[in-house]
Amino acid sequence: MTINCAINVTRRNKKVVPLIADFENLIGEEEQYLPLLSVQELIDSLQEDEKSVILLRFYHDHTIKEISEMLEIPLGTAKTVLYRALNKLRKNVKEAGEL
Repeated sequence: MTINCAINVTRRNKKVVPLIADFENLIGEEEQYLPLLSVQELIDSLQEDEKSVILLRFYHDHTIKEISEMLEIPLGTAKTVLYRALNKLRKNVKEAGEL
């Protein structure tokens, strides 16, 4: 049981992105403008079904199969909604970076 718990913790920690130590230096330089987007703003730009799938997949760590069962939609539809939402998020981040 202890080994399984340790394996689960290790899997969850793989999703953690370490903060760059020099990040504070980048903020101080005006030449390297970093657009600030809140995750909430990005998620609010999605439709309700897309929000649901993104939150269940990435914040609650459900599989696509579990999501399709929870939302009572076909598996293919859940995948389509997930990938459409991810593409919208990528597009919004890219557009904000070009400003």
